Amino acid sequence: MSAAIRVLTGARAGLVLPLPNDAIVGRRSDADLQFDPERDLEVSARHALILYENGRWYVRDLGSRNGTWLNGERVRQAELRHGDRLTFGWQGPETEFLVTADAADGSVAATRASAAVSAGTRGTHAIRIQNVKLRRAVTLLSVTVLVLSGTLIVLSRRSNSLREQERAALLARIDTLLAAGESAVLALAGQREELAAALRASQEDVRRVRDQIARTPSRSDTAGDEGLRRELQTAMAALERQQLAASLDYTRIENESRRAIAVIWVETAAGTILTGTAFAIRPDASLVTSRHLVRDEQDRPPRRLAIQFADSDQVWPARVLAVSATADLAVVKVDNITSSVPTVRALNARVDTIQPGLPVALIGYPLGGETWPQDLRTGRVARPLGSVGVIMAANSDAFEIQGYGAAGASGSPVFDANGEVIGILMGGRQAGRAPRLVAVSVSRLSALLEPLR
Repeated sequence: MSAAIRVLTGARAGLVLPLPNDAIVGRRSDADLQFDPERDLEVSARHALILYENGRWYVRDLGSRNGTWLNGERVRQAELRHGDRLTFGWQGPETEFLVTADAADGSVAATRASAAVSAGTRGTHAIRIQNVKLRRAVTLLSVTVLVLSGTLIVLSRRSNSLREQERAALLARIDTLLAAGESAVLALAGQREELAAALRASQEDVRRVRDQIARTPSRSDTAGDEGLRRELQTAMAALERQQLAASLDYTRIENESRRAIAVIWVETAAGTILTGTAFAIRPDASLVTSRHLVRDEQDRPPRRLAIQFADSDQVWPARVLAVSATADLAVVKVDNITSSVPTVRALNARVDTIQPGLPVALIGYPLGGETWPQDLRTGRVARPLGSVGVIMAANSDAFEIQGYGAAGASGSPVFDANGEVIGILMGGRQAGRAPRLVAVSVSRLSALLEPLR
């Protein structure tokens, strides 16, 4: 049973490599799958081994510095199946494992199709009435892509005369798919413009495949059909993630916690002015933010701190209350607010509830927020920006998000579908059309807050 690996992100993105029975993965020049030694720095010199034993494929970590991740979970050795996602290093290059035998492809395609439809069904219960139109449109979009994928497989196995007829039907179905996508975009208007843009991009991907099918004459070989099928599967995966993000009731989450979100102004020990996000967890004006905002590279405290809550023009002096020694977390406090301040709804420290595939919302102040004064004395109101995303990988300490929209800012809270904070944004990177964001799990807050009780 032959196999291949497709590189999805990193310096080698787009590479598809057939695998020998024992393939070394790393940055060394003698690796079978060699990542860029200068740019793919999350990958170790000899990072992992992909091997074939007794009719099955396995991945084995070779003691790498940053670990080998299978579908979001760190592994030392694990069996591989068609479509599995392998990531070499926590934020390293992501790849897709492909079984190239025909029979295995057919079986796996059916399994993935069934899983995708089930995932769509589970997601329907979390959507508010105002998003029903969007959900149905995007669900139709995903299901249609599944149908098209199956049609391409059948198309490759029929006689030329039937292929022409079926190809015409396929093009008609793709037209239906594009129309459904347009409905989804219209339903998003004025709500999550960044998601609408992502859907437009996915429509363009599908339209490109359609035009390619229309221009391609009937033929007896199946290589071209297989390539088109894979392109459609890629579009389907993107649409499923967009559907998950769209299913989140962002309006409710924002209404519940918006007033607890604040801009944090930092004057560093060197005199540099920084902004980030903080959020109130207690009525006494105790707020959580990122450690790297209140400690510079030499671990020096800031000269001054200030807090400005959402939709307020008032700025309050603040001080550092506690700093974590092991995580990118800190607690600050405003002392001269005499009344209670609004807080986020709740903190969810259960790491078992943070799973790949779950939609999340972020609220914060990227680049200072929607509108921001150049001088604090202008008294302009602080307005946070919101975005949505989907968890792509997670462990007990941190998780990675594929985001749609403004990337947020350090210290921004990450909310689950229940409106509870599950993480604190600490950084990110650009990965294709949507940024990948990294957040610290709320579970890491416990040790920091315990002495403050």
